[in-house]
Amino acid sequence: MQQVQDQDPMKTNPSPNVYRRATDYRMGVVLVITERNRLGTGFVIQEATQLSPPAPALVLTCYHTVQASIDKGVGVYVRKPLAEGGVQELLAKVVKYDAVTDMALLAVPRLRGTPVLAFTSPGDAGDCAIAVGYCNPVGLFKRNARVRLPGLSPGSIRWIVPHGDAGAVTHTKLYLTFVAMHGMSGAPVVSGGGVIGMLTHVTTDGTRLSIAVSSGTVIQILRGWAELPVNGPSTAQEVLNSLRIRLALDDAQA
Repeated sequence: MQQVQDQDPMKTNPSPNVYRRATDYRMGVVLVITERNRLGTGFVIQEATQLSPPAPALVLTCYHTVQASIDKGVGVYVRKPLAEGGVQELLAKVVKYDAVTDMALLAVPRLRGTPVLAFTSPGDAGDCAIAVGYCNPVGLFKRNARVRLPGLSPGSIRWIVPHGDAGAVTHTKLYLTFVAMHGMSGAPVVSGGGVIGMLTHVTTDGTRLSIAVSSGTVIQILRGWAELPVNGPSTAQEVLNSLRIRLALDDAQA
């Protein structure tokens, strides 16, 4: 892979439309914390409802951020910014995960009043993309002294690369030029139309690129969790509605 020079103009002069969308989405992005004091980012993909039975909000994040909860049962919390100032910390539960694509789904019963982030297709190489995430460079912030709102890290899509199949799922990765730091795993990657992927890690080959699982792969994994055909015709919203029903049935059987 060729060395990439750090000269992307989108980092300092991003598309106004994309920047506006990323700013609008900030209140729907949460800090994910485990009792092992590991932190990451997550974003709301389905709002909580007061229906009977009530349904929790659904938050997408990285598997590696919450792996200790899956393997050892440690607690997971999300911290959301409040419109009037301050933050609210809420107990969450890992309800689905996929280690291959580094995705995990959290149910958060008391998470309300947050924007729901919508998925869209990634577009083309060269398009502006912004990560919306919480960062903690070199453990700078302690647990009770973290920023209230996520930061915005602008850049662009460098490559869109299929990486083979994860089962029946086409695992497509986005390679992006924006800067990613510790704590941003699970951040939504935003274009002018919505979320085009979820940030998972950065390259280690000297290219200084960030890597995200594409929105298409995310939707395929969500279809599988909802027990739908992974390549079916259902829309993202139909998939989320089916997933909510599947999670309710799982709860009833537990």
